[in-house]
Amino acid sequence: MKAMPYTTYLKTFHWQMKRREAFKSAGRSCQICNCRHHPGGLTVHHRTYERVGEELPEDLIVMCRDCHDLFHGRLAKKGADLPHPDEWTSGPIDARIRKLREEELDLKAQLAGVEAKITYWKDLKRIEEGK
Repeated sequence: MKAMPYTTYLKTFHWQMKRREAFKSAGRSCQICNCRHHPGGLTVHHRTYERVGEELPEDLIVMCRDCHDLFHGRLAKKGADLPHPDEWTSGPIDARIRKLREEELDLKAQLAGVEAKITYWKDLKRIEEGK
C-alpha cells in the first residue's frame, strides 16, 4: 500500500477499517477538545506518515474539523509529526479549549434565561386560566 498515492489509499477498505478503529478507540470524539458533535464532523489524522498502510494505533488521532484546521493552519511544520494528545496542550490548543469553555458558559447562561422566560410565561398562563 505504500506504493499507491495517499489519496488513493484513503479510499481503500483497509483505511476505512483503520479509520473505524480509530473512531471507536477515541470514543467517537475529538482527542483534542473532546467534542462529539461538531458541525464539520470528525476526521482521522495521521500523526506520522512513516507507516501509511501499516499504521499503528498511536499513528492516528481523531480530531474535530476545528482542531484539524487549527493544526494544519497554524501548527503544522513541513515534516513535523504531531505529538501525542497528552503532550498537545499548550498555546493555540489551550486557547481553543478556553474559547470553547467560554462559549459553553455563554450557552448555559442563555439557556437559563430561556428557561426562566418559559417558566414566567407558563405561570402567567396559569394565572390567566385561574388555576
